[in-house]
Amino acid sequence: MAKSKSSDEIIDKLAEDVGAKAPGDGKAGGAKSGSGKSGGGKSGQTDRPKPDAEAHFDTVSDLLMGGGGELGDDDAAHKIGRFVDPEVTKRGALNLGLFVALIVIVGVTGYFLAQQSSEEVRSERRRLRIDAEEKHMSEQLLKLKKFGNIHIESVPPGAIVVQDEDPKKCMQKKPVEGVEVDMQCVTPLDIQNLDIKPTYKFTVIKPGFENFEITVAEHVWSKKPGAEDFETSWNVELVANACEYWFVYDMKAKAEKKFAGETSLADCKKHKDDAAKTGSIVTECACKPLPPGVLPSAPSSPAGGK
Repeated sequence: MAKSKSSDEIIDKLAEDVGAKAPGDGKAGGAKSGSGKSGGGKSGQTDRPKPDAEAHFDTVSDLLMGGGGELGDDDAAHKIGRFVDPEVTKRGALNLGLFVALIVIVGVTGYFLAQQSSEEVRSERRRLRIDAEEKHMSEQLLKLKKFGNIHIESVPPGAIVVQDEDPKKCMQKKPVEGVEVDMQCVTPLDIQNLDIKPTYKFTVIKPGFENFEITVAEHVWSKKPGAEDFETSWNVELVANACEYWFVYDMKAKAEKKFAGETSLADCKKHKDDAAKTGSIVTECACKPLPPGVLPSAPSSPAGGK
């Protein structure tokens, strides 16, 4: 079994390989070869001088230094590389890459956050939000029902109003002998809470006068500023279909002017127009209805007719 070398023997061998010499006159330190005693107790072996501490230091320095007395680049890289763990180097490179990526992400995120938090961007977001809310509100309002009130007057008053040709549709509560009863609508008339989407048809009826038709569609409704409901108003002047005579009241003459016959209405209107030209004030032409039960006379036959 090989004998283990002591640390001194290992150092001696290293010193011999690099030519280390003991300090002094340049000769090997210790006794001359062959003149000293046997160091190991065996005959024929010469004791080797032990290098001192300086020799050990120089030996290690020679291992680390190049031939020129300076640390060579290739030697340094080789020697230093033996003390670097490859796994540690790989992990360090990975960590450095992750750190750089994190810096980039933080920078980009900060840039976009700065852009999004600018006053211009916030103002634009507020404007878009307000526009969206107003659009939503408008859509909801369009879905809601809109209601309106209609007012109908007639000349002469007291005409019956029939809605959609159904006498039962337009009914009002009227006091009769102290009791509220349903009766047909009579002018002047107010009808409230009508849905303005449908189209309504009202017929104004009064005995002795021509019927008058009113059509109320969605486009005729209007809404005053500040009002909650829509409204529409009608003032109907009924035309008599059976008159005993037409008449006006002349303020200048202080008398009623009557016009009879088939041309009575035309004669009445002519008198009114002539009076207005002379500055005389007269009322509108009005019909004097026939007495109850009296039918209008048949028009006279042309001359020579049967």
